[in-house]
Amino acid sequence: MAELARPLRRFFAQRRARAGLWILGILTVLAAWAPFLANDKPFLLVAADHGAAERARMELVPLAESCAHWFRDSATDQRQAERELAALRERVDRLALAAGPERFVWLRSAIDGLRPNDPASADAVVAAARAARIELEGVTLAPRVERTFPLFAALGPFDVALVLLPLTALAGWLFRRRLRFSVAWAVALVPPLVAALLVAIFAPAPQLQAPGAIKIDIARGKLQVERVMFAPIAMGYAETNLGEAWRPPTWTAHAALDVDGRYATGPRAGAIPAGKPEVRPGERALDHPARHLLGTDALGRDVLARILWGGRVSLAIGFAAALLLSLIGTLVGAAAGFLGGWVDAVLSRTIEVVLCFPAFFLVLCAIAWTDPDVVPVPVAVVLVIAAVGWTGTARLVRAEALRVASLEHVLAARALGLAPLRILLRHVLPNAMGPALVAFGFAAGGAIAVESSLAFLGLGVQVPVPSWGGLVGEARGMDHAWAWIAPGALVFLAVLAWILVAEAAREALEPRTAEGAETVHDAAHVAAEVQVSA
Repeated sequence: MAELARPLRRFFAQRRARAGLWILGILTVLAAWAPFLANDKPFLLVAADHGAAERARMELVPLAESCAHWFRDSATDQRQAERELAALRERVDRLALAAGPERFVWLRSAIDGLRPNDPASADAVVAAARAARIELEGVTLAPRVERTFPLFAALGPFDVALVLLPLTALAGWLFRRRLRFSVAWAVALVPPLVAALLVAIFAPAPQLQAPGAIKIDIARGKLQVERVMFAPIAMGYAETNLGEAWRPPTWTAHAALDVDGRYATGPRAGAIPAGKPEVRPGERALDHPARHLLGTDALGRDVLARILWGGRVSLAIGFAAALLLSLIGTLVGAAAGFLGGWVDAVLSRTIEVVLCFPAFFLVLCAIAWTDPDVVPVPVAVVLVIAAVGWTGTARLVRAEALRVASLEHVLAARALGLAPLRILLRHVLPNAMGPALVAFGFAAGGAIAVESSLAFLGLGVQVPVPSWGGLVGEARGMDHAWAWIAPGALVFLAVLAWILVAEAAREALEPRTAEGAETVHDAAHVAAEVQVSA
Protein backbone atom coordinates (compact mmCIF):
# COMPACT_ATOMS: atom_id res chain seq x y z
CA MET A 1 0.00 0.00 0.00
CA ALA A 2 2.89 2.36 0.61
CA GLU A 3 3.99 1.96 -3.02
CA LEU A 4 0.47 2.90 -4.12
CA ALA A 5 0.06 5.76 -1.64
CA ARG A 6 3.00 7.76 -2.99
CA PRO A 7 1.73 7.99 -6.59
CA LEU A 8 -1.76 8.76 -5.30
CA ARG A 9 -0.46 11.66 -3.22
CA ARG A 10 1.43 13.02 -6.22
CA PHE A 11 -1.67 12.58 -8.35
CA PHE A 12 -4.08 14.44 -6.05
CA ALA A 13 -1.52 17.16 -5.40
CA GLN A 14 -1.92 18.38 -9.00
CA ARG A 15 -4.56 20.99 -9.78
CA ARG A 16 -5.40 19.49 -13.15
CA ALA A 17 -6.13 16.14 -11.52
CA ARG A 18 -8.52 17.72 -9.05
CA ALA A 19 -10.14 19.82 -11.78
CA GLY A 20 -10.62 16.81 -14.05
CA LEU A 21 -12.05 14.68 -11.25
CA TRP A 22 -14.44 17.43 -10.20
CA ILE A 23 -15.73 17.83 -13.77
CA LEU A 24 -16.15 14.08 -14.21
CA GLY A 25 -17.76 13.75 -10.79
CA ILE A 26 -20.34 16.45 -11.49
CA LEU A 27 -21.16 15.09 -14.95
CA THR A 28 -21.44 11.55 -13.59
CA VAL A 29 -23.73 12.53 -10.72
CA LEU A 30 -26.01 14.53 -13.03
CA ALA A 31 -26.19 11.62 -15.48
CA ALA A 32 -26.72 9.00 -12.77
CA TRP A 33 -29.49 10.98 -11.11
CA ALA A 34 -31.17 12.00 -14.37
CA PRO A 35 -34.36 10.00 -13.56
CA PHE A 36 -34.80 12.02 -10.36
CA LEU A 37 -33.94 15.35 -11.98
CA ALA A 38 -35.94 15.21 -15.22
CA ASN A 39 -38.89 12.87 -15.56
CA ASP A 40 -42.49 12.95 -16.72
CA LYS A 41 -43.40 10.33 -14.10
CA PRO A 42 -44.09 11.57 -10.55
CA PHE A 43 -42.27 10.39 -7.45
CA LEU A 44 -45.58 9.99 -5.64
CA LEU A 45 -49.11 9.82 -7.01
CA VAL A 46 -52.19 9.57 -4.77
CA ALA A 47 -55.17 9.46 -7.11
CA ALA A 48 -58.30 7.60 -8.12
CA ASP A 49 -58.10 6.14 -11.60
CA HIS A 50 -61.60 6.15 -13.03
CA GLY A 51 -60.62 4.01 -15.98
CA ALA A 52 -58.41 1.43 -14.27
CA ALA A 53 -61.23 -0.81 -13.07
CA GLU A 54 -62.96 -0.68 -16.44
CA ARG A 55 -59.71 -1.56 -18.21
CA ALA A 56 -59.23 -4.45 -15.80
CA ARG A 57 -62.72 -5.72 -16.63
CA MET A 58 -62.00 -5.58 -20.37
CA GLU A 59 -58.60 -7.31 -19.96
CA LEU A 60 -59.75 -10.04 -17.56
CA VAL A 61 -60.69 -12.75 -20.07
CA PRO A 62 -57.83 -12.08 -22.58
CA LEU A 63 -55.30 -12.20 -19.74
CA ALA A 64 -56.80 -15.43 -18.39
CA GLU A 65 -56.59 -17.02 -21.85
CA SER A 66 -53.00 -15.88 -22.29
CA CYS A 67 -52.06 -17.15 -18.83
CA ALA A 68 -53.74 -20.49 -19.54
CA HIS A 69 -51.82 -20.78 -22.80
CA TRP A 70 -48.47 -20.33 -21.10
CA PHE A 71 -49.32 -22.83 -18.35
CA ARG A 72 -50.85 -25.37 -20.74
CA ASP A 73 -47.77 -25.69 -22.99
CA SER A 74 -45.05 -28.04 -21.74
CA ALA A 75 -42.31 -26.06 -23.55
CA THR A 76 -43.37 -22.71 -22.11
CA ASP A 77 -41.12 -20.00 -20.77
CA GLN A 78 -41.56 -20.21 -16.99
CA ARG A 79 -40.67 -16.55 -16.37
CA GLN A 80 -43.17 -15.36 -18.96
CA ALA A 81 -45.81 -17.61 -17.44
CA GLU A 82 -45.18 -16.12 -14.01
CA ARG A 83 -45.43 -12.58 -15.43
CA GLU A 84 -48.78 -13.41 -17.05
CA LEU A 85 -50.04 -14.90 -13.79
CA ALA A 86 -48.93 -11.82 -11.82
CA ALA A 87 -50.76 -9.56 -14.30
CA LEU A 88 -53.93 -11.63 -13.97
CA ARG A 89 -53.78 -11.51 -10.17
CA GLU A 90 -53.33 -7.73 -10.30
CA ARG A 91 -56.46 -7.33 -12.46
CA VAL A 92 -58.47 -9.57 -10.14
CA ASP A 93 -57.34 -7.62 -7.07
CA ARG A 94 -58.27 -4.32 -8.72
CA LEU A 95 -61.73 -5.59 -9.70
CA ALA A 96 -62.29 -7.07 -6.24
CA LEU A 97 -61.72 -3.65 -4.69
CA ALA A 98 -64.07 -2.00 -7.19
CA ALA A 99 -66.91 -4.56 -7.26
CA GLY A 100 -66.52 -6.64 -4.10
CA PRO A 101 -64.38 -9.73 -3.41
CA GLU A 102 -67.34 -12.14 -3.26
CA ARG A 103 -67.65 -12.10 -7.06
CA PHE A 104 -64.16 -13.58 -7.56
CA VAL A 105 -64.06 -16.50 -5.12
CA TRP A 106 -64.26 -19.11 -7.90
CA LEU A 107 -61.69 -17.28 -10.04
CA ARG A 108 -59.24 -16.93 -7.15
CA SER A 109 -59.62 -20.63 -6.34
CA ALA A 110 -58.97 -21.53 -9.97
CA ILE A 111 -55.86 -19.31 -10.07
CA ASP A 112 -54.52 -20.89 -6.87
CA GLY A 113 -55.01 -24.33 -8.41
CA LEU A 114 -53.18 -23.46 -11.64
CA ARG A 115 -50.31 -25.89 -12.32
CA PRO A 116 -47.74 -26.02 -15.13
CA ASN A 117 -48.47 -28.55 -17.90
CA ASP A 118 -52.00 -29.07 -16.56
CA PRO A 119 -54.63 -28.33 -19.27
CA ALA A 120 -57.51 -28.96 -16.86
CA SER A 121 -56.42 -26.25 -14.40
CA ALA A 122 -55.77 -23.85 -17.30
CA ASP A 123 -59.28 -24.43 -18.70
CA ALA A 124 -60.74 -23.88 -15.22
CA VAL A 125 -59.09 -20.44 -15.02
CA VAL A 126 -60.51 -19.41 -18.40
CA ALA A 127 -64.00 -20.63 -17.47
CA ALA A 128 -63.92 -18.81 -14.13
CA ALA A 129 -62.72 -15.59 -15.79
CA ARG A 130 -65.54 -15.70 -18.32
CA ALA A 131 -68.09 -16.31 -15.58
CA ALA A 132 -66.73 -13.38 -13.57
CA ARG A 133 -66.83 -11.18 -16.66
CA ILE A 134 -70.50 -12.05 -17.24
CA GLU A 135 -71.34 -11.35 -13.60
CA LEU A 136 -69.72 -7.90 -13.86
CA GLU A 137 -72.03 -6.85 -16.72
CA GLY A 138 -74.01 -3.83 -15.64
CA VAL A 139 -72.10 -3.47 -12.35
CA THR A 140 -70.84 0.04 -11.56
CA LEU A 141 -67.17 -0.17 -10.67
CA ALA A 142 -66.22 2.24 -7.91
CA PRO A 143 -62.81 3.95 -8.31
CA ARG A 144 -60.41 3.60 -5.40
CA VAL A 145 -57.78 6.08 -4.30
CA GLU A 146 -54.37 4.43 -4.60
CA ARG A 147 -50.88 5.49 -3.57
CA THR A 148 -48.33 4.64 -6.28
CA PHE A 149 -44.71 5.49 -7.06
CA PRO A 150 -44.54 5.58 -10.89
CA LEU A 151 -40.97 6.88 -11.14
CA PHE A 152 -39.52 4.16 -8.93
CA ALA A 153 -41.60 1.49 -10.68
CA ALA A 154 -40.00 2.51 -13.98
CA LEU A 155 -36.41 2.05 -12.76
CA GLY A 156 -34.52 -0.97 -14.08
CA PRO A 157 -31.40 -2.69 -12.69
CA PHE A 158 -29.05 -0.41 -14.63
CA ASP A 159 -30.84 2.68 -13.28
CA VAL A 160 -30.63 1.40 -9.69
CA ALA A 161 -26.89 0.74 -10.02
CA LEU A 162 -26.25 4.21 -11.47
CA VAL A 163 -28.32 5.95 -8.80
CA LEU A 164 -26.53 4.19 -5.94
CA LEU A 165 -23.01 4.43 -7.37
CA PRO A 166 -22.36 8.12 -6.50
CA LEU A 167 -23.63 7.58 -2.95
CA THR A 168 -21.49 4.51 -2.27
CA ALA A 169 -18.48 6.10 -3.96
CA LEU A 170 -18.87 9.12 -1.67
CA ALA A 171 -19.08 6.81 1.34
CA GLY A 172 -15.90 5.00 0.29
CA TRP A 173 -14.12 8.34 -0.15
CA LEU A 174 -15.24 9.72 3.22
CA PHE A 175 -14.08 6.60 5.09
CA ARG A 176 -10.93 6.04 3.02
CA ARG A 177 -8.66 6.84 5.98
CA ARG A 178 -10.39 4.28 8.21
CA LEU A 179 -10.69 1.51 5.61
CA ARG A 180 -8.17 -0.40 3.59
CA PHE A 181 -7.92 0.57 -0.05
CA SER A 182 -9.51 -2.67 -1.24
CA VAL A 183 -12.32 -2.37 1.33
CA ALA A 184 -13.06 1.20 0.21
CA TRP A 185 -13.36 -0.01 -3.38
CA ALA A 186 -15.66 -2.81 -2.23
CA VAL A 187 -17.85 -0.30 -0.37
CA ALA A 188 -18.08 1.81 -3.53
CA LEU A 189 -18.83 -0.94 -6.05
CA VAL A 190 -20.43 -3.94 -4.36
CA PRO A 191 -23.69 -2.38 -3.01
CA PRO A 192 -24.80 -0.96 -6.41
CA LEU A 193 -24.09 -4.26 -8.14
CA VAL A 194 -25.92 -6.28 -5.46
CA ALA A 195 -28.90 -3.91 -5.55
CA ALA A 196 -29.07 -4.10 -9.34
CA LEU A 197 -28.92 -7.90 -9.20
CA LEU A 198 -31.72 -8.06 -6.62
CA VAL A 199 -33.87 -5.73 -8.71
CA ALA A 200 -33.26 -7.83 -11.82
CA ILE A 201 -34.24 -11.05 -10.01
CA PHE A 202 -37.08 -10.08 -7.69
CA ALA A 203 -38.56 -6.79 -8.88
CA PRO A 204 -41.29 -6.80 -11.54
CA ALA A 205 -40.46 -5.59 -15.01
CA PRO A 206 -40.27 -1.76 -15.31
CA GLN A 207 -43.59 -0.19 -16.25
CA LEU A 208 -43.43 1.03 -19.84
CA GLN A 209 -45.76 3.95 -20.50
CA ALA A 210 -46.09 6.41 -23.33
CA PRO A 211 -44.11 9.64 -22.72
CA GLY A 212 -46.20 12.03 -20.67
CA ALA A 213 -49.07 9.53 -20.29
CA ILE A 214 -49.61 10.16 -16.58
CA LYS A 215 -49.57 13.93 -17.00
CA ILE A 216 -52.01 13.71 -19.91
CA ASP A 217 -54.36 11.51 -17.87
CA ILE A 218 -54.26 14.03 -15.02
CA ALA A 219 -54.92 16.94 -17.38
CA ARG A 220 -57.88 15.15 -19.01
CA GLY A 221 -59.43 14.18 -15.69
CA LYS A 222 -58.90 10.43 -15.97
CA LEU A 223 -56.97 10.57 -12.71
CA GLN A 224 -58.59 12.39 -9.79
CA VAL A 225 -55.47 13.54 -7.97
CA GLU A 226 -55.23 14.11 -4.25
CA ARG A 227 -51.46 14.49 -4.10
CA VAL A 228 -48.68 14.37 -6.68
CA MET A 229 -44.94 15.07 -6.52
CA PHE A 230 -42.92 15.53 -9.72
CA ALA A 231 -39.20 15.82 -10.40
CA PRO A 232 -37.65 19.33 -10.52
CA ILE A 233 -37.87 19.17 -14.33
CA ALA A 234 -41.26 17.57 -14.89
CA MET A 235 -40.52 16.57 -18.47
CA GLY A 236 -39.26 13.30 -19.88
CA TYR A 237 -36.46 12.99 -22.40
CA ALA A 238 -38.90 11.64 -25.02
CA GLU A 239 -41.96 13.72 -24.11
CA THR A 240 -43.05 15.88 -27.04
CA ASN A 241 -44.97 19.15 -27.09
CA LEU A 242 -45.29 20.28 -30.69
CA GLY A 243 -46.66 23.65 -29.64
CA GLU A 244 -43.18 24.59 -28.39
CA ALA A 245 -41.04 23.28 -31.24
CA TRP A 246 -37.67 25.06 -31.50
CA ARG A 247 -38.47 27.39 -28.63
CA PRO A 248 -35.39 29.32 -27.42
CA PRO A 249 -34.33 29.17 -23.76
CA THR A 250 -37.20 30.69 -21.82
CA TRP A 251 -34.96 32.96 -19.75
CA THR A 252 -34.09 34.88 -22.96
CA ALA A 253 -36.23 37.62 -24.47
CA HIS A 254 -36.62 35.71 -27.74
CA ALA A 255 -38.81 33.07 -26.03
CA ALA A 256 -41.32 35.53 -24.50
CA LEU A 257 -44.94 35.19 -25.64
CA ASP A 258 -47.59 37.90 -25.58
CA VAL A 259 -51.21 37.51 -24.47
CA ASP A 260 -52.18 36.23 -27.93
CA GLY A 261 -49.59 33.45 -27.82
CA ARG A 262 -47.25 35.11 -30.34
CA TYR A 263 -43.51 35.58 -29.90
CA ALA A 264 -43.04 39.08 -28.51
CA THR A 265 -39.44 39.87 -29.54
CA GLY A 266 -36.55 38.57 -31.58
CA PRO A 267 -36.41 37.36 -35.19
CA ARG A 268 -39.67 35.40 -34.72
CA ALA A 269 -41.63 38.39 -33.32
CA GLY A 270 -45.27 38.17 -34.23
CA ALA A 271 -45.05 34.51 -35.25
CA ILE A 272 -47.45 32.00 -33.73
CA PRO A 273 -45.89 28.74 -32.49
CA ALA A 274 -46.82 25.72 -34.58
CA GLY A 275 -49.75 24.35 -32.60
CA LYS A 276 -51.08 25.52 -29.28
CA PRO A 277 -48.49 25.30 -26.48
CA GLU A 278 -49.71 22.99 -23.72
CA VAL A 279 -48.83 23.37 -20.04
CA ARG A 280 -49.19 19.93 -18.47
CA PRO A 281 -49.43 19.11 -14.74
CA GLY A 282 -46.17 19.52 -12.89
CA GLU A 283 -44.71 21.92 -15.46
CA ARG A 284 -43.93 25.58 -14.97
CA ALA A 285 -46.05 28.30 -16.53
CA LEU A 286 -45.68 28.96 -20.24
CA ASP A 287 -43.75 32.19 -19.72
CA HIS A 288 -41.82 31.12 -16.61
CA PRO A 289 -38.09 31.84 -17.10
CA ALA A 290 -37.17 28.32 -15.94
CA ARG A 291 -39.68 26.40 -18.08
CA HIS A 292 -37.08 25.42 -20.70
CA LEU A 293 -33.68 26.58 -19.46
CA LEU A 294 -31.93 25.32 -22.60
CA GLY A 295 -34.83 25.57 -25.05
CA THR A 296 -36.55 22.82 -27.02
CA ASP A 297 -35.87 20.77 -30.15
CA ALA A 298 -37.89 20.16 -33.33
CA LEU A 299 -40.52 18.12 -31.45
CA GLY A 300 -40.79 20.40 -28.45
CA ARG A 301 -38.71 18.11 -26.23
CA ASP A 302 -36.87 19.84 -23.41
CA VAL A 303 -33.18 20.06 -24.29
CA LEU A 304 -32.00 20.12 -20.66
CA ALA A 305 -33.88 16.90 -19.87
CA ARG A 306 -32.40 15.22 -22.95
CA ILE A 307 -28.91 16.42 -22.04
CA LEU A 308 -29.18 14.93 -18.54
CA TRP A 309 -30.35 11.58 -19.90
CA GLY A 310 -27.89 11.72 -22.81
CA GLY A 311 -24.99 11.90 -20.38
CA ARG A 312 -25.85 8.39 -19.20
CA VAL A 313 -25.26 7.04 -22.71
CA SER A 314 -22.18 9.07 -23.63
CA LEU A 315 -20.33 8.69 -20.32
CA ALA A 316 -21.21 5.01 -19.91
CA ILE A 317 -20.10 4.13 -23.45
CA GLY A 318 -16.86 6.07 -23.05
CA PHE A 319 -15.98 4.43 -19.74
CA ALA A 320 -16.97 0.90 -20.81
CA ALA A 321 -15.12 1.10 -24.13
CA ALA A 322 -11.98 2.48 -22.45
CA LEU A 323 -12.10 -0.21 -19.77
CA LEU A 324 -12.47 -3.02 -22.31
CA LEU A 325 -9.79 -1.79 -24.70
CA SER A 326 -7.40 -1.16 -21.80
CA LEU A 327 -7.94 -4.70 -20.56
CA ILE A 328 -7.30 -6.18 -24.01
CA GLY A 329 -4.29 -3.97 -24.67
CA THR A 330 -2.77 -4.65 -21.25
CA LEU A 331 -3.02 -8.42 -21.58
CA VAL A 332 -1.71 -8.48 -25.15
CA GLY A 333 1.13 -6.05 -24.44
CA ALA A 334 2.23 -7.79 -21.25
CA ALA A 335 2.23 -11.19 -22.95
CA ALA A 336 4.21 -9.87 -25.92
CA GLY A 337 6.80 -8.06 -23.82
CA PHE A 338 7.34 -10.77 -21.21
CA LEU A 339 7.15 -13.97 -23.25
CA GLY A 340 9.05 -12.64 -26.26
CA GLY A 341 10.07 -14.96 -29.09
CA TRP A 342 7.43 -16.07 -31.56
CA VAL A 343 4.63 -14.85 -29.24
CA ASP A 344 6.03 -11.31 -29.37
CA ALA A 345 6.47 -11.54 -33.15
CA VAL A 346 2.88 -12.71 -33.77
CA LEU A 347 1.29 -10.20 -31.42
CA SER A 348 3.41 -7.32 -32.69
CA ARG A 349 2.52 -8.10 -36.32
CA THR A 350 -1.16 -8.28 -35.31
CA ILE A 351 -0.91 -4.84 -33.74
CA GLU A 352 0.70 -3.45 -36.88
CA VAL A 353 -1.99 -4.94 -39.12
CA VAL A 354 -4.78 -3.39 -37.04
CA LEU A 355 -2.96 -0.04 -37.09
CA CYS A 356 -2.88 -0.10 -40.90
CA PHE A 357 -6.61 0.56 -41.10
CA PRO A 358 -8.20 3.89 -40.13
CA ALA A 359 -9.86 3.27 -36.78
CA PHE A 360 -12.87 5.52 -37.35
CA PHE A 361 -13.49 3.93 -40.77
CA LEU A 362 -13.55 0.49 -39.16
CA VAL A 363 -15.96 1.75 -36.51
CA LEU A 364 -18.29 3.17 -39.15
CA CYS A 365 -18.28 -0.08 -41.15
CA ALA A 366 -18.85 -2.28 -38.11
CA ILE A 367 -21.72 -0.16 -36.77
CA ALA A 368 -23.35 0.07 -40.20
CA TRP A 369 -23.28 -3.74 -40.56
CA THR A 370 -24.47 -4.51 -37.03
CA ASP A 371 -28.09 -5.57 -36.63
CA PRO A 372 -29.56 -3.62 -33.67
CA ASP A 373 -32.08 -6.41 -33.09
CA VAL A 374 -29.23 -8.86 -32.42
CA VAL A 375 -26.72 -6.60 -30.68
CA PRO A 376 -27.97 -3.41 -28.96
CA VAL A 377 -26.42 -0.31 -30.46
CA PRO A 378 -24.67 0.88 -27.23
CA VAL A 379 -23.10 -2.57 -26.78
CA ALA A 380 -22.04 -2.63 -30.42
CA VAL A 381 -20.42 0.81 -30.09
CA VAL A 382 -18.48 -0.31 -27.00
CA LEU A 383 -17.29 -3.55 -28.64
CA VAL A 384 -16.25 -1.87 -31.88
CA ILE A 385 -14.35 0.97 -30.18
CA ALA A 386 -12.54 -1.55 -27.98
CA ALA A 387 -11.82 -3.85 -30.93
CA VAL A 388 -9.98 -1.13 -32.87
CA GLY A 389 -8.57 0.98 -30.02
CA TRP A 390 -6.55 -1.51 -27.95
CA THR A 391 -3.39 -1.30 -30.06
CA GLY A 392 -2.04 1.90 -28.50
CA THR A 393 -2.34 0.51 -24.98
CA ALA A 394 -0.77 -2.77 -26.09
CA ARG A 395 2.32 -1.05 -27.51
CA LEU A 396 2.82 1.02 -24.36
CA VAL A 397 2.41 -1.96 -22.04
CA ARG A 398 4.70 -4.11 -24.23
CA ALA A 399 7.49 -1.55 -23.97
CA GLU A 400 7.05 -1.33 -20.19
CA ALA A 401 6.90 -5.14 -19.86
CA LEU A 402 10.20 -5.43 -21.75
CA ARG A 403 11.78 -3.03 -19.27
CA VAL A 404 10.31 -4.72 -16.19
CA ALA A 405 11.28 -8.19 -17.44
CA SER A 406 14.94 -7.20 -17.26
CA LEU A 407 14.79 -6.01 -13.63
CA GLU A 408 16.67 -7.90 -10.94
CA HIS A 409 13.68 -9.20 -8.99
CA VAL A 410 12.12 -10.66 -12.17
CA LEU A 411 15.41 -12.31 -13.14
CA ALA A 412 15.67 -13.67 -9.62
CA ALA A 413 12.16 -15.08 -9.86
CA ARG A 414 13.08 -16.82 -13.12
CA ALA A 415 16.24 -18.24 -11.56
CA LEU A 416 14.28 -19.55 -8.57
CA GLY A 417 12.03 -21.53 -10.90
CA LEU A 418 8.71 -19.74 -10.49
CA ALA A 419 6.14 -20.46 -13.19
CA PRO A 420 6.18 -17.94 -16.09
CA LEU A 421 2.46 -17.22 -15.70
CA ARG A 422 2.94 -16.48 -11.99
CA ILE A 423 5.86 -14.16 -12.70
CA LEU A 424 3.79 -12.39 -15.36
CA LEU A 425 0.74 -11.87 -13.15
CA ARG A 426 2.45 -11.15 -9.82
CA HIS A 427 5.65 -9.32 -10.79
CA VAL A 428 5.56 -8.01 -14.36
CA LEU A 429 1.96 -6.95 -14.86
CA PRO A 430 1.58 -4.86 -11.65
CA ASN A 431 4.77 -2.94 -12.49
CA ALA A 432 3.67 -2.39 -16.09
CA MET A 433 0.26 -0.97 -15.18
CA GLY A 434 1.43 2.65 -15.16
CA PRO A 435 1.21 3.20 -18.93
CA ALA A 436 -2.09 1.28 -19.02
CA LEU A 437 -3.63 3.62 -16.42
CA VAL A 438 -2.47 6.67 -18.34
CA ALA A 439 -3.74 5.20 -21.60
CA PHE A 440 -7.10 4.48 -19.98
CA GLY A 441 -7.69 8.19 -19.34
CA PHE A 442 -6.86 9.15 -22.90
CA ALA A 443 -8.91 6.22 -24.24
CA ALA A 444 -12.00 7.23 -22.23
CA GLY A 445 -11.89 10.74 -23.64
CA GLY A 446 -11.33 9.40 -27.13
CA ALA A 447 -14.20 6.92 -26.80
CA ILE A 448 -16.59 9.71 -25.80
CA ALA A 449 -15.48 11.68 -28.85
CA VAL A 450 -15.93 8.66 -31.14
CA GLU A 451 -19.39 7.88 -29.74
CA SER A 452 -20.42 11.50 -30.16
CA SER A 453 -19.17 11.47 -33.76
CA LEU A 454 -21.13 8.29 -34.52
CA ALA A 455 -24.27 9.72 -32.93
CA PHE A 456 -23.78 12.96 -34.89
CA LEU A 457 -23.75 10.91 -38.11
CA GLY A 458 -26.86 9.01 -37.05
CA LEU A 459 -25.08 5.71 -36.30
CA GLY A 460 -25.24 5.86 -32.51
CA VAL A 461 -28.11 5.01 -30.18
CA GLN A 462 -31.51 5.16 -31.81
CA VAL A 463 -34.11 7.85 -31.21
CA PRO A 464 -35.73 8.80 -28.96
CA VAL A 465 -32.89 7.72 -26.62
CA PRO A 466 -30.58 10.76 -26.48
CA SER A 467 -26.82 11.09 -26.45
CA TRP A 468 -24.73 14.24 -26.54
CA GLY A 469 -23.50 13.64 -30.08
CA GLY A 470 -27.01 12.84 -31.25
CA LEU A 471 -28.32 16.09 -29.76
CA VAL A 472 -25.68 18.03 -31.67
CA GLY A 473 -26.62 16.22 -34.88
CA GLU A 474 -30.33 16.95 -34.44
CA ALA A 475 -29.81 20.74 -34.51
CA ARG A 476 -27.28 21.70 -37.14
CA GLY A 477 -26.91 25.32 -38.15
CA MET A 478 -27.11 28.64 -36.35
CA ASP A 479 -30.89 29.01 -36.52
CA HIS A 480 -31.30 26.80 -33.45
CA ALA A 481 -27.87 27.15 -31.86
CA TRP A 482 -29.19 26.65 -28.33
CA ALA A 483 -29.98 23.02 -29.11
CA TRP A 484 -26.37 22.02 -29.95
CA ILE A 485 -24.15 24.45 -28.03
CA ALA A 486 -24.83 22.89 -24.61
CA PRO A 487 -24.36 19.20 -25.59
CA GLY A 488 -21.30 20.13 -27.65
CA ALA A 489 -19.82 21.95 -24.67
CA LEU A 490 -20.42 18.91 -22.45
CA VAL A 491 -18.63 16.63 -24.92
CA PHE A 492 -15.70 19.05 -24.83
CA LEU A 493 -15.72 19.17 -21.01
CA ALA A 494 -15.88 15.39 -20.64
CA VAL A 495 -13.01 14.81 -23.08
CA LEU A 496 -10.97 17.61 -21.48
CA ALA A 497 -11.54 16.19 -18.00
CA TRP A 498 -10.31 12.73 -18.99
CA ILE A 499 -7.24 14.27 -20.66
CA LEU A 500 -6.45 16.28 -17.50
CA VAL A 501 -6.77 13.13 -15.37
CA ALA A 502 -4.58 11.15 -17.77
CA GLU A 503 -1.90 13.87 -17.84
CA ALA A 504 -1.88 14.03 -14.05
CA ALA A 505 -1.60 10.24 -13.83
CA ARG A 506 1.34 10.27 -16.23
CA GLU A 507 3.08 12.92 -14.14
CA ALA A 508 2.44 10.98 -10.91
CA LEU A 509 3.80 7.75 -12.42
CA GLU A 510 6.77 9.37 -14.15
CA PRO A 511 9.88 7.26 -13.36
CA ARG A 512 11.98 10.36 -12.79
CA THR A 513 9.78 11.39 -9.86
CA ALA A 514 8.40 8.05 -8.68
CA GLU A 515 10.83 7.03 -6.00
CA GLY A 516 11.76 3.41 -6.29
CA ALA A 517 9.17 2.68 -8.97
CA GLU A 518 11.37 0.08 -10.58
CA THR A 519 11.73 -1.95 -7.41
CA VAL A 520 8.15 -2.25 -6.20
CA HIS A 521 8.43 -6.02 -6.12
CA ASP A 522 11.86 -6.45 -4.65
CA ALA A 523 13.88 -9.54 -3.78
CA ALA A 524 12.26 -9.90 -0.37
CA HIS A 525 8.85 -10.24 -2.03
CA VAL A 526 10.24 -12.84 -4.41
CA ALA A 527 11.69 -14.78 -1.49
CA ALA A 528 8.29 -14.75 0.18
CA GLU A 529 6.76 -16.12 -3.02
CA VAL A 530 9.31 -18.93 -3.08
CA GLN A 531 8.56 -19.85 0.52
CA VAL A 532 4.84 -19.97 -0.19
CA SER A 533 5.34 -22.11 -3.29
CA ALA A 534 7.65 -24.45 -1.38
